[in-house]
Amino acid sequence: MKFFKVKIVSLCLLLGAASAFCQVEKRKIPAKRTSSIIKIDGLLNDSAWAAAPVADKFIALRPVPFLEESIDNASKVYFVYDDDGIYAGGYFHEKYKDSISSELIGRDGFGNNDFAGLIFDTYGDKLNGFEYFITPLGEQMDAKVSANNEDFSWNAVWQSAAKIHNDGWSFEMFIPYAAIRFGKNKIQDWGLNIVRRRQKSGQQLFWQKIDPNVNGFLTQEGKLIGLENIKPPLRLQLSPYFHPM
Repeated sequence: MKFFKVKIVSLCLLLGAASAFCQVEKRKIPAKRTSSIIKIDGLLNDSAWAAAPVADKFIALRPVPFLEESIDNASKVYFVYDDDGIYAGGYFHEKYKDSISSELIGRDGFGNNDFAGLIFDTYGDKLNGFEYFITPLGEQMDAKVSANNEDFSWNAVWQSAAKIHNDGWSFEMFIPYAAIRFGKNKIQDWGLNIVRRRQKSGQQLFWQKIDPNVNGFLTQEGKLIGLENIKPPLRLQLSPYFHPM
């Protein structure tokens, strides 16, 4: 199956009407540059996270749309960036450790896991995006999004780690600029949403509220704003060439 693929594709990757799109309140998180070293070990004890902007107060899409998350299960995701890439760190609280669903599946396998996911629309066209997911055991999933499709055969090279705690689980991601595509503007705003699945409760929660009555997923995204002086890496493509003697 891959729950997320089926649900997001069926509900979310269609274009919505402009009038309905404008009625959705758009959340924004400022991009903060860091010069600190971040060790990707799943623990949010690096100094960069202390002053990082936070995305919180997630809102459910399923099973009850628009239900605000409880304090016991609060979600917090932090973002910083540097010349090399985007860093994200998150803590997903759980009242009981046994509420965390985790199993080893392998890359791009969601299984019955809880998971966190970042969805970027780097060009702001609301049609194309990049998704990066992690489970409580640190397994990765990623996909390239285009109209009506999530391509999980696309695999980028990025770093991540996760840790399970008595009151929830935490994660860290580093997405190098080589693992994502974006424009060349000096200052950039990227479309952003963050998803959290709580498998045992059946909840699927988003940072930017998703209205199930409005067609479109990327059309309802929030924003990561003010990325400055980031440069797409040089991408080389080699073609074989044979010259007969």
